[in-house]
Amino acid sequence: MEIRFNQHFLGIENVKIMVVDDNNKIVFLMMQHNEKEDCWLYNSNRKIKRYKFVINDIIRLNDPKACRYVLDENGEVWSVPYINIDKAYINECMVENKEIVIDKHGILNRWQCSFKKSQLLWSVLQLDNDTELIYDRQIDMEYILILENLFGTHSITFMCYQPDGRLFRFEEIPLEQADNENQRWEVAVDNKISKLVPKYALGKWQIQIYVDGEYKFTDHFVLKENIRKYRIFLDKRI
Repeated sequence: MEIRFNQHFLGIENVKIMVVDDNNKIVFLMMQHNEKEDCWLYNSNRKIKRYKFVINDIIRLNDPKACRYVLDENGEVWSVPYINIDKAYINECMVENKEIVIDKHGILNRWQCSFKKSQLLWSVLQLDNDTELIYDRQIDMEYILILENLFGTHSITFMCYQPDGRLFRFEEIPLEQADNENQRWEVAVDNKISKLVPKYALGKWQIQIYVDGEYKFTDHFVLKENIRKYRIFLDKRI
């Protein structure tokens, strides 16, 4: 069986495949880089029940070309290869893996959030290269994703990079929708940037989003000092 990893990262050093075998043991196996095809390959006759990619021994991603995705007992989402799925279930799995639509994404704008019928209505600040936010150690940022077209088991991977290029936060959010109704999902991720001292926090940040291991987009924002010393979180309102 051949498994390929085609995603690209800055500073990628190695890619491993983390597999669960027939004995329910987790094994880490090195993937080989194919320079001609610019991808990482794994070839073996080993029986694999489920698997994930591990980049630079830190970042875990699913395979966007997997047959389906499953949750384990710890709430982590894994990829299942086609070879382990009966042909009778292939069509059902393909329906389950229809593309998720990301309707909105950005930073939660606390100034314009409101409650209606006991539900919090998000106001999302769309980000671009010129978006500037005030750094405040008393208030943390939340990154918001509004999803549609969700059915079955999936995962959102959130990666936040500091201005110096180091990975600051990595989180996988499992998603599971049992029925085929088109319901909107609201996903919030706490950045925890307020834990940093200003010299590491100020500057241009990057947020990368992956769905089922597939890269979707990069958001940017700039954190700057509040020279007026007011406790204001956002200096740009929508």
